[in-house]
Amino acid sequence: MLCSTGPLPVTVIVGVEPPVVHKAITQVLTGCALHCVVHGLPSKVQISKRVEFYIEARDKCGNPCSASACGMQVWYGLPPQPIKCGIVQGEDTTAVHIAWFEAANPGMHKVEVWGRRAPARLQPIMVEVMPQKVDVHNCYLEGIEGLQQCMVGQQVSFSVVVHDEAGLRVQGAQVTVDAAEALGEQIEILDAGNGVYSVCYIPQISGEGHLNVSVDGMKVLGSPVKCVACQILKSSSQRDVGPSVFVTDFY
Repeated sequence: MLCSTGPLPVTVIVGVEPPVVHKAITQVLTGCALHCVVHGLPSKVQISKRVEFYIEARDKCGNPCSASACGMQVWYGLPPQPIKCGIVQGEDTTAVHIAWFEAANPGMHKVEVWGRRAPARLQPIMVEVMPQKVDVHNCYLEGIEGLQQCMVGQQVSFSVVVHDEAGLRVQGAQVTVDAAEALGEQIEILDAGNGVYSVCYIPQISGEGHLNVSVDGMKVLGSPVKCVACQILKSSSQRDVGPSVFVTDFY
């Protein structure tokens, strides 16, 4: 029985008179991946583009098996839908490989790992993907310079960039903006779907005011934001000065 892998010297003796002796080097490969052990996969994870853990794959003699000897599938929802996942080959001499799956949706995920030619019964692992928790200290505002000199009745835009505690962009956050001063409340918030929320604001009257920006009820750093709105004036006047008439426009 061959239980170790690698080059193995083999001697074959044929029992004749005189005996025939044949010597050679044979390469012993691993057998089927009979044992696939999952390491480092918690029962709860936060929404992220890629959840990583480890799979240790060995044959019945304990020899390391390649990543290609393992199978993996992740299921989500009702009816269950397959989630994109994979296994990355580790070093040549190791039995440990990196496995991953996409965790873009909150809820229970069923992770199945098996040896491709092993007769073992599947034992799925249940993993709950939790919604991301906003870290207001990792949120910031972009493009607020335009608020310092805007015009009444004209749209000005800026962005709110939202992150969680791990520094990942948060989708589906509750972003609110309200005018602290009486410059008008014509505000529209657009979710780009990548953790960036565009705020479109149209001041209604001239003056100086402030915008309060919050995410999930928490005030973002840099809020309130100062807003200075100017009135657009357009008028014409004519004055008769001797033989010439001058026309002056104000904008």
